Amino acid sequence: MARSVLTERQRLLVWERDDGTCVLCGKPGTEVDHVTPRRFFGKHQATQQDSLGNLRLLCIDCHRSKHG
Repeated sequence: MARSVLTERQRLLVWERDDGTCVLCGKPGTEVDHVTPRRFFGKHQATQQDSLGNLRLLCIDCHRSKHG
């Protein structure tokens, strides 16, 4: 399955909504994360996987921790 690429607008909307901070620890947010990983969506569900409801802002440490 081809990976979708988030637009700058999507990234900006997530950053603004989450106040520029990691939603898990409160540090400055640097990474847009998919709450439900892309692999759990079918190939025709790119719109859902990249919806604002499935995106959140994380710091690099929390993002690395999530992906082990």
